[in-house]
Amino acid sequence: MNFTSDTRIISCQFNSKSREDIQNIWLYSVEKWSVQKADRYIQVIFEEVQYVLLFPTLGKDFGHVRENYRSSKVKLHLIFYRFNHSLNEIEMVGILQQRMDI
Repeated sequence: MNFTSDTRIISCQFNSKSREDIQNIWLYSVEKWSVQKADRYIQVIFEEVQYVLLFPTLGKDFGHVRENYRSSKVKLHLIFYRFNHSLNEIEMVGILQQRMDI
């Protein structure tokens, strides 16, 4: 397992599902707690996305669900992404609560 960051620049795209998930997480967090806590939680999610960009292969392999899928856990959620090593691209495909049936 390699824990050193890859120095190549990785392209990252959020598909419509992942953008919708972020919006829904924020809205739920505002209703449940506050705008400040919702903003902080979204910031934590984006910090994990930055980590994924540095270490894309460290995410848990979810190839058994969909080809090239990986996930990274952040608090109560799993960030699902697809890493295309040959193109050096990451597509964020969804952010689900960890207790959801995958």
